[in-house]
Amino acid sequence: MSEQITNIAGYQFTTIDDVTKVFKNTREICSETHIKGNIFISPEGINLGLASTQSDIEYFLQNLDSLCGLNNLLLNTTYSDYIPFKRLLVKIRSELVPTKPLPSDHPSSSTTKPLLKNIDSVEQNAKYLSNDELKEWLDAGKDIILLDMRNEFEVNLGSFENATHLAIRNFRDIIQLESKINELPKDKPVVTFCTGGIRCEKGANILANNGFDQVFQLEGGIIKYIEKYKDQHWRGECFVFDDRVCLDSNLQPSDTKICRHCQIIISDTDNEYCEDCAHLA
Repeated sequence: MSEQITNIAGYQFTTIDDVTKVFKNTREICSETHIKGNIFISPEGINLGLASTQSDIEYFLQNLDSLCGLNNLLLNTTYSDYIPFKRLLVKIRSELVPTKPLPSDHPSSSTTKPLLKNIDSVEQNAKYLSNDELKEWLDAGKDIILLDMRNEFEVNLGSFENATHLAIRNFRDIIQLESKINELPKDKPVVTFCTGGIRCEKGANILANNGFDQVFQLEGGIIKYIEKYKDQHWRGECFVFDDRVCLDSNLQPSDTKICRHCQIIISDTDNEYCEDCAHLA
C-alpha cells in the first residue's frame, strides 16, 4: 500500500451478551479488508488498535456498528507511512482491562489477597474531563492530583508535568495498592489519564468506588491531548501498542526502542532485547 495509513485505537465499555457472535462478525468484517492490529472482545465491551487505508477503516467501523451495534467507540486516530502491525489478532477476553487476581498457580500470582473493593465495576461514577478543560486547569495551576494510570516503564518514557503514578508493572497490580491509593488526598480533584482512555476510565471508576468524591478521567487520553496541545504541560514521548513504539508530541514515531521483555530503552545496535534479556531471543 502506497497511500497514507490510518491508525485507530479505541474502546467501548458496554454489555455484550453474545461475545462469540461479535467475535465471529468482527473477524468476518476484517477478512474483507487489509486491516491488521488487535481486537479484544469481552462481556464488558471491546478494545482495539487497528491500521489500514482510510477506506478499510471506515468500512470496518460502519460494519461494526451495523452488525454488532458498537457505534459509540472512543477513538483516537493517527497516521503513518506504514502499517505498524505484523498481523491481525481477534481474541475473546474475560476483561478488557485485567483487574481480577491471577490463578494461584500462575507464575506471576501474588499470595496477597485483593484489598480494593469494586475493582471490576465499570459503572460510570467518574466524570470525563476534556483536553481543553485539563489544559485550562494546568495553565491556571489548579491544585489537582494528576494520576498516571499506565505501567511504570511508560511513565518513564514521558508524562505530564507534576503527575504522580502508582509504580505498577501491570494494571492488575492496582488491586494490591489500597494503602498507596489511600495516601492520595481525597479533598482534591483527581484526574486519571492513560494513553487512549481505557485504563484511566476503569481506574477512575475504581477510585470513585473507593472513597474519592472528585474523580475525573481525561477523555481520549494522552493521544487526544497532545494531538491538540503537543508539548504544553507534556514532557517526553508516549508509548503506543504497535511497532511505532513511541510517538513524540507531534504524534510522529520517535527513534526510541525498548526491550520486548523488560521494557527498558535499548540502543539502535540492539535487536529486540537488551543485553540481559538477549537469551530470550
